[in-house]
Amino acid sequence: MAVAVALMSACDAAPEPVGSDSELLSAYSLALAPSQTRVAGLSWGSPDDPACPWVYRVRVAEDMPEQLARVTRRPPERSEHLLVLGRAPGSKDGVPGGALPERAVFSGRLAFSGPRTKDRPLRREWFLSRSQIGPASPDAACQERTWDPVEDALALGWPRLPGRVTAVGERWTGTRVESRCNRLACYSPELNRGGIDADTPPCVTMSWAERLRELLVLADGTHVAVITSEWNDGHPEGVGVSSQRTAVVELSTGRLLRAEVEIHHTILGVERRLEIDAVDACPGGLVAAGWQREADVTSAVEAASSVYADPRAHRRSASKNKNNKQRGGGATRPIVTPRPIPPMVVPAPSPSPSPASSEDAVAKPPVITTPAPSPAGDGAGAETPADVDSGVSAEDAASAPRQEQDNG
Repeated sequence: MAVAVALMSACDAAPEPVGSDSELLSAYSLALAPSQTRVAGLSWGSPDDPACPWVYRVRVAEDMPEQLARVTRRPPERSEHLLVLGRAPGSKDGVPGGALPERAVFSGRLAFSGPRTKDRPLRREWFLSRSQIGPASPDAACQERTWDPVEDALALGWPRLPGRVTAVGERWTGTRVESRCNRLACYSPELNRGGIDADTPPCVTMSWAERLRELLVLADGTHVAVITSEWNDGHPEGVGVSSQRTAVVELSTGRLLRAEVEIHHTILGVERRLEIDAVDACPGGLVAAGWQREADVTSAVEAASSVYADPRAHRRSASKNKNNKQRGGGATRPIVTPRPIPPMVVPAPSPSPSPASSEDAVAKPPVITTPAPSPAGDGAGAETPADVDSGVSAEDAASAPRQEQDNG
């Protein structure tokens, strides 16, 4: 049924002029010619050879008002990173390389390095099906800056494909744009602030709108598809936020060849441009199509591929550079002279007191004696022990009344 619909759409749609599509890869000296067919299967494919991961160059260029850069203390971004997508070594997921089968999910490993990671590879997992790639940021289409460089690159560069045979001119719904972008639907241009009124629609933005614009052929016979994408927050052009994307997909391997993305953030006056190019020498890339890459690009791709294949290579390189600096191969280390330790002064011991003075200094508790009662039970005949001096005469003690002992 899907094939029949695609064929009917191809017969009904009038051929469109190629126009500027032939110049999409002019920066790489690759010419494009119209294809003889009007239908093609649009599905993503996975890397086939673990020893040849896909390497993409991600370039970001921003323009913003000077006042905004001063207030946010963030200059416009001008960066270039390398994104490596490959199959995990020793993977036994059973998913073949090339175009993915229906309901198959590929799981691989990626590495992202550049200025935002201080040239240290950031490693994560990535996932791919016939139609989508992930992890992808849900609000990258409306942001005025890069928050997560990996998820933003995957969300902006790779459109959602239908995963079936598609005709030129056919449209379909792309990936959802949501999260923080939903707030823009309730933005009031007249009040220049957000908020929702009684007659305002819900704060929900649209998805990406995808369209197969053209099928082209490279000089070596490689067939590619040009897919255009559009998104906006629901406001008229020039008022809110809008994004446009043009992606070139190599059909035999099902991999992204090049993507150009523009984000127009009219509210803040920010213009962003993102370019993603397949700069490796694997099948389906620009080099395989005939691009002669520069020497610096070649060395950067080889370094990123080696670090991706052996994560310990980066650690060994960093350790080697550290050792070279310590041995004098790098910057001169400052010589720190330890401070002298002052001699320890032990105070003279104080004279110990004599035993006699010690006994005088410590007061002895008074000894209290009670006269022993007489055998008859009264005070008569009470005797005081001869060895104890009570300080009371015998006559006074006999005449004094005996005090009863309080036992509580």
